[in-house]
Amino acid sequence: LIVDSEGAVLDAMREKLYLLGYSIYVAKSGRIAIHKIALGNFRAIIAAVKLSDMSAADLSAMLKKTSPALVEKLLLFMPDDAGDAQVSSAKETGAGILQKSFPQHQIKEILDGLGKT
Repeated sequence: LIVDSEGAVLDAMREKLYLLGYSIYVAKSGRIAIHKIALGNFRAIIAAVKLSDMSAADLSAMLKKTSPALVEKLLLFMPDDAGDAQVSSAKETGAGILQKSFPQHQIKEILDGLGKT
């Protein structure tokens, strides 16, 4: 599940994952993502660190309440120009961190490793 309110970023992420062979589901807000998570079984949740309706910390907290097993499958993607405070806040959620300009092999390695520890 990819969660982002920016259409261009969402499309780029969807294309990268599709080319790697993953089934892609999208949500354009944190609230829609929480609703979809309640209905589906997702291998991973890849979300922008800042959504239109909530922060990464808010999304992580909602996941902890509604779907605790998915918290370890949460990956946050950061803008390449993210400041120290934004990176620190994202790391406090316990989620994995991706830069928005990540190479395809990096996401494949991360997704293949989720839930194996």
